[in-house]
Amino acid sequence: MTDEIMVSIHCLAYNHEKYIAQALDSFLKQKTNFRFEVLLHEDASTDNTANIVREYERRYPDIIKPIYQTENQYSQHVNIWKKYQLPRIKGKYIALCEGDDYWIDPYKLQKQVDYMETHPECTLTFHNAVIVNPNGDVIKNSFLPKNEFYSCYFKDVSSVYTADDMIKLDFAPTNSLMYRAEYAGEYADFYDKRERVCGDLIMRIFYSSFGYAYYFSDKMSAYRMGVAGSASQRANASDEAMIKTLNGHLEILNDFDRYTNGRYAKSIEEIKKLKIFLHYYAKGSSIICKKREYRDFWNRASLKGKIGFYLRAHFVGLYNILKNNGI
Repeated sequence: MTDEIMVSIHCLAYNHEKYIAQALDSFLKQKTNFRFEVLLHEDASTDNTANIVREYERRYPDIIKPIYQTENQYSQHVNIWKKYQLPRIKGKYIALCEGDDYWIDPYKLQKQVDYMETHPECTLTFHNAVIVNPNGDVIKNSFLPKNEFYSCYFKDVSSVYTADDMIKLDFAPTNSLMYRAEYAGEYADFYDKRERVCGDLIMRIFYSSFGYAYYFSDKMSAYRMGVAGSASQRANASDEAMIKTLNGHLEILNDFDRYTNGRYAKSIEEIKKLKIFLHYYAKGSSIICKKREYRDFWNRASLKGKIGFYLRAHFVGLYNILKNNGI
C-alpha cells in the first residue's frame, strides 16, 4: 500500500448524533489495498454530533478529517462543497455518504476503484442499496428502480449507463456514487451558479457526461429515509415545497441542456415531461394525467397505482385513511 490517498470520502453531518457513528464505522470497515480519507463537514449541529466526531478524529487522525463550524453554513446558502471540501481533496476519486447513511459492504470502495482503474473512460460508478427507516429497519430491499415509471430505464444487472441513460434513470443512491476528482472543480463552478437544490440529480448526469457511468447490482449501502430535516423530507413537506422541488429539477435540467449545447435534449425533454406528470399523478389530477402527451407514462402505472390515483382524485379522505393504515 502506497502513501498516496486514492479515495476522498465526502461526508456532510448535521444533527446526526443517532447515526454518525454507524456511518463512520462503515467507512473504517472498508477493506482496501489503498489509503482513503474521510473529509467530514460538521455544520454546527445543535445535538451531540460534533462530540462524537471528535472522538473518532482522536482515534483515527490519519483518516477522519473534520471541519467544525460554529455557525450553520447550509442555512446561509454557502456552497459547502466548493468552499470547504473541494480545496482539501487529495484522492483520485471521490465517494459520497452523508452522516445519516452508511455502507454495508466492506469491499465497496475496492470494487469501485478496481473498475475505474481498469476502465479509464468510466467517470462515475454507482450501485444498488437497501432503504432503511430512521431505526435502521429495512423497508425496501432494493433502491432501484425508483418506481414503475422508471423501471423501463433500469437495467437490473451490472451495466454501463450513458449520460442519456442516467438522465432517464433520474435517481441513484447518493451514498453509492464514486467519481473522478479531476472533474470536481468544473462541477463546483457549474453548480455554484444555480440555486442549490437537487444537487445529487445533476451530479450523476454531469459526471457521466465526461465518459460513462457503471452500475453495480450489488447492494453496498443503506439509504436512510424519514430522517427529520433531511433533504427528501424537506422536498415533500408541503405542496409549496414539492412545487419548488419540481421547478428546481426542471430549471437545472434546462441549465445542463444549455451547458452541453443540446447534446442530451431528447432525454432531458422526456424526463422533464415525466416529472411533470408524476407531480400531478401524486395529486390525483386526472385533467392533466389523461392528456395525450402523458399517455405513455399513464400506461406504466400499476393497477394498484391507478386505484390509488382514482382515490386521490375522487375520495381523498378515504385514500388518506387507507394510506395511514398502511394499506
